[in-house]
Amino acid sequence: RLNLRYNGAPGTREPGTLPWFDVPGRKSAGGRILFGHWSALGRYAGQTVFGLDSGCVWGGQLTALCLEDRRWFSTDCEGACAPGED
Repeated sequence: RLNLRYNGAPGTREPGTLPWFDVPGRKSAGGRILFGHWSALGRYAGQTVFGLDSGCVWGGQLTALCLEDRRWFSTDCEGACAPGED
């Protein structure tokens, strides 16, 4: 069952829970997946799973990944805001 309320880093997760990409036997395990919207995780690189959200809107960086050679690119973000600001 998914815990959709949790949004922290995997190392701070609640006991008995796993990040979705570490769930044994998940159907998407063989495919390459790029995802975002988990800024607390930050830039993440697994075997076939890549997290691109590096918190640009909160003052982090905007991140991209070149799929051919797995090189990461980042740039500072202008106009970042604090959580809850417009």
